[in-house]
Amino acid sequence: MAIVKHIADLITNMALLGDEGAKVKLCADAQQYSITEWKLLFQTKVTTIGAITGIPGGIGGALFTTADILYLFTASGRACYGIGYIIDKRPVDYDSDIANILSIWAGVAKATNRVAVGKFGLKLSTQAIIGPATLHGILAVKAFTTALLDPL
Repeated sequence: MAIVKHIADLITNMALLGDEGAKVKLCADAQQYSITEWKLLFQTKVTTIGAITGIPGGIGGALFTTADILYLFTASGRACYGIGYIIDKRPVDYDSDIANILSIWAGVAKATNRVAVGKFGLKLSTQAIIGPATLHGILAVKAFTTALLDPL
């Protein structure tokens, strides 16, 4: 799961929530919205930034695209943690939530509602047996394409 861990760590680190003050602010900001409004807010931000960075072409456009992808990581992490605050998931698990969300997006895990109060459950997919390298590649590609098409 090395590549999955690296992607999850990148998104977690890019979420810019390194100190408690930033986490408290994100919690307060997120709780002012419904999940639908929060998703729309971040989808609008990501789409706007993507449109602006897509205008120039050539080498400058490539640099802007790189910045856009980095912003996508930042927005994805903040949006996911914000949803945790909106649904009052306490505490938001900054160490494993992103990896769990990537697993759900990629279809290799499924959220379940049969867990103890205050816990988050995953049911691993039993659809196919594939090698770890293939699984990691599928997870990475599906997570990125899903994030690009629907960042939340």
